[in-house]
Amino acid sequence: MAADDIAQAAARIASNPNANWILTGPTNSGKSHFLERLLDRLSIEFPNWKIGGLLSRGVFLNNAKIAYQGIDCLSGQPFPLTIKRDLPEEAQHFLELNFDTPPSPVQGQQVGSWLLLDEGLTQATAAIHAAITARCNLVVIDEFGPLEIQGKALRPAADELLQAGLPALLVVREKLLEEVLSLYPYCNFTPLQKSEPVDFL
Repeated sequence: MAADDIAQAAARIASNPNANWILTGPTNSGKSHFLERLLDRLSIEFPNWKIGGLLSRGVFLNNAKIAYQGIDCLSGQPFPLTIKRDLPEEAQHFLELNFDTPPSPVQGQQVGSWLLLDEGLTQATAAIHAAITARCNLVVIDEFGPLEIQGKALRPAADELLQAGLPALLVVREKLLEEVLSLYPYCNFTPLQKSEPVDFL
């Protein structure tokens, strides 16, 4: 992922400050990592901008992804967001020690092999609401997935954001893109430039 891809994406967002954006790519293709670098670049180049919403950061143990940490983009506050179901005891202990993940059993919604933590969802929703209230220059939702398409999880917060008319950036898996676009035909999402190995459609 070359640095000029980050620069190009940042320049496009800066030159269209009222646009809605959509970032897509296959599962585990590095979308959130690219997004984090992009937000860092925007924060440096445009220090007066307020960037809010939710960023998801992978948590790894022995090169295996075992959880996601949510980041409130406005405050910088991290929080446990999702964990892999049926984790071995070593991984559970690692999360409890390093990421304040509650001891098992935890409460949440099952999404495939993952568990979206109830408390994590509450904090993620609060991060998006805070960004709306602050009238941020850009509000991120990482990510808009199967639960949101079903009207669950972050969907009410996403609806509120897009109805508020603030510039939004949604992270969407490639296979869900058409469904998301059909949910919000009035939003006129602008695609970011295609980049490898992350796809921008």
